[in-house]
Amino acid sequence: MEINHYKKQRPQNLDFIDLSDKNLPEAINIKSKADILRRLHVFDGSQLHIGVDAFKIIWGNIDKYRFLKKLLEYKIIYFIAYYLYEVLSYLLYLKNKRQLNE
Repeated sequence: MEINHYKKQRPQNLDFIDLSDKNLPEAINIKSKADILRRLHVFDGSQLHIGVDAFKIIWGNIDKYRFLKKLLEYKIIYFIAYYLYEVLSYLLYLKNKRQLNE
């Protein structure tokens, strides 16, 4: 749902990959489907960013969200966002866990 929102913003330099695609990049293909579904993954060149760091890449490429990327540069904000994301992503993972069997 949130990914569709970011796609509509038409960020420059970002391509979105469907996780059901059989031709996933090798760095992501070695992970379990559960791990992939649990957190957001973003490639920046050949480097893989996961979770809050992935949001930093996305937000840095969308003009109206650049301020969020700058906020995450403060260590205390990053720390809070990191742990909040971990909790929320786990709860969403539990809610959507049935997708693993598809």
